[in-house]
Amino acid sequence: MKTLGLVNRAAGDFQQYADNRFKKTENDNAAQGALDQAADKVDEAKAERSYGYRNAVARGRTMAAWNDGLRTFRDDLRGVVEGQDQLTLEERQAEVRERIEAFYHGFALDPETGKLRDFIATPDTMRYLGEQMQQSRPLFEAEALQKIEERFNEEALTLYGTNIADQWLAGKPLDLTVADATLPPTISDQQRRAALLATAIATADRLAREGRAEEGQLIYRQILAGGAPIGGSTDDVAIDAQRGGGIIPTDIPPSEPAQRPEGAPAVPAYSREALKAKIRGPESGGNDNATNGMGSSASGRYQFVEGTFKQLYKRVYGASSSQAREAWETKRFDVTVQERLMDALVADNEAALTANRLPITDANMYVMHVLGSGTGPKFLKASADAPVASVLSAIIVRQNPVYFGGGKTVGQAYARMASAVGGEGGGEVDPVERNPDFRLPDAALDPIERADRQFAQSPYAPILTGGMALTPAERVRITEAAQQYAREVRSQWTQDNREREDRNAHGMMLRVMGQGERITSKDVSDAAQRGDISPPDAVALYRMLREEANYARSLSDRAEAEARQREDRAEEETVDALTAEIMAPVYTGKRKPEEARAMMLQRLAKVPPSVARKALAEMTPALSAMENANEQTGEARDALEYMDDSDRKAWMAAVLKGMPPSRAKRLGAEASSLMDRAIQRTQRDIARGVAPKDARERAYQWLRAQLDGLRRSR
Repeated sequence: MKTLGLVNRAAGDFQQYADNRFKKTENDNAAQGALDQAADKVDEAKAERSYGYRNAVARGRTMAAWNDGLRTFRDDLRGVVEGQDQLTLEERQAEVRERIEAFYHGFALDPETGKLRDFIATPDTMRYLGEQMQQSRPLFEAEALQKIEERFNEEALTLYGTNIADQWLAGKPLDLTVADATLPPTISDQQRRAALLATAIATADRLAREGRAEEGQLIYRQILAGGAPIGGSTDDVAIDAQRGGGIIPTDIPPSEPAQRPEGAPAVPAYSREALKAKIRGPESGGNDNATNGMGSSASGRYQFVEGTFKQLYKRVYGASSSQAREAWETKRFDVTVQERLMDALVADNEAALTANRLPITDANMYVMHVLGSGTGPKFLKASADAPVASVLSAIIVRQNPVYFGGGKTVGQAYARMASAVGGEGGGEVDPVERNPDFRLPDAALDPIERADRQFAQSPYAPILTGGMALTPAERVRITEAAQQYAREVRSQWTQDNREREDRNAHGMMLRVMGQGERITSKDVSDAAQRGDISPPDAVALYRMLREEANYARSLSDRAEAEARQREDRAEEETVDALTAEIMAPVYTGKRKPEEARAMMLQRLAKVPPSVARKALAEMTPALSAMENANEQTGEARDALEYMDDSDRKAWMAAVLKGMPPSRAKRLGAEASSLMDRAIQRTQRDIARGVAPKDARERAYQWLRAQLDGLRRSR
């Protein structure tokens, strides 16, 4: 019996040893099977012998097949979702559920045999796949249904916005119930408001581009009609109560005017650097690439016009005319150049104010910057009650409507400019002259004013009420958008009106001068009443007509006619000098043809009609040729620029040589005018086909004769 017990124990120990060894072998085989399956080097014979090896291979294949299949099905399902066009959310969800059911049901079965797929080779693999399907299906289905709902909502909101835009584009007040009928219940009020506000802004901009700016303004008026005003009002509290908010109403007392505390530092004294920073704001808004949209050539952070830029560039950099012209084309937006030129201009303006016994303040310096050292002191010395139009030219007023437009007085314009740089502008009231013999036409309403007047007469019912009422933040945002829209519409309307008035006034001025159908004072009055021309242009045309009539009457007298013939020679000299003054800078590249044309019309309105006609006949063909040809030939341009630069210096030196200072200023001006006329003669001969070299020599012969006359006059 004892021996039998020993045998049984030995047999048990051996069995335990064999079991342990088998488990270790199977574990090793399972690990090897996982590696071989991943490397696609499965030992089929070993798979037949070892369950662990076979199970690891099957599990790896099942895992790979499941991940690949799920990834492929997710991509396929995404395409299905993006291509769905069923009209209801339920239909789209049902379609996707059916596809998910088919995928999960059919993944483990071979569609041809109806049996389990080959890679599901062991019970452990079946359990693994079942667990994966059970865990992933709810998440996968929820993800797919969420994407369906998001896409369905996006389509619904797009259709909602299109319906709203179509109503506005048809010129009708918005009926929100029609648009709301296109939305499913899954869309929140916040999403509806966001879509409506985005559509409102886009549609208003489109209407403005299509010339229907009034309708665009009415959109903003309807959106902002009713509801809560900006700020913490009781209406805000009611709205948030409907939405479950928790705003606590608070009474806020009105603000007291700000007072400077005792001991606070005084207002800083005048500073050049501070002045430059203040001027940059109103001039360019901090945009170093800013340009003027009102017909001026002003460019850069300090808005230098072309003539001032070139003049300062020559002086600051010691450049020639051609170099200054090139700098205008390539460096006018350069910050370093703008700063150096601004330093020089500030010094010039300070000197001009001092010479005119005017205080150097930020406001006065800004006036000098805008108007220049010639017109600036004249403006600053004018009566505060004087109309701006009596002090400044119509061109300056048109190019700076914010400061000088709208019939302002000098005092009002100065106050507006002073406020732009943070100065004190005073508060003068523009007096009204009672003159029963003249009445300006009623000011035309801009599109924003017309829309506001229409809305005030027939207001639309509020559309954003209850749960759709604007939040304070939304109301601020849409109000700012409406204000920006109004600014842009008004700016474009003002520019279009100004261009139309300029074209009409130009055409009527040419008719006064005999080019085209004759014009009468009634034509001018009618045009002014219609708003086709501005009041200053109407006044200028009246004066030209009066002078033309006086001239015609004077010619009826034979004696006056004979006297007029004797004066023609003097007029020719005047025409020659006037033409040279205006056109010589065009030929040398210092002035653009369009600027010369504007200057021509301004100057010709101030001279007798006979002089104006002759000067117009002289300059108009040349300007047209310059505008069409864009630029002179290289040889002609070089000749004219050389005359304007080196030859001008030599000529001035010859005239002023040995000249006492008391007479140098007067004769210097005469000599410069003669050089302009020589340049004009050179260009005239070039236009007639004379070679630039020969034309220049002819001009010099004439100039030498004039030099002898100047010397004799000394």
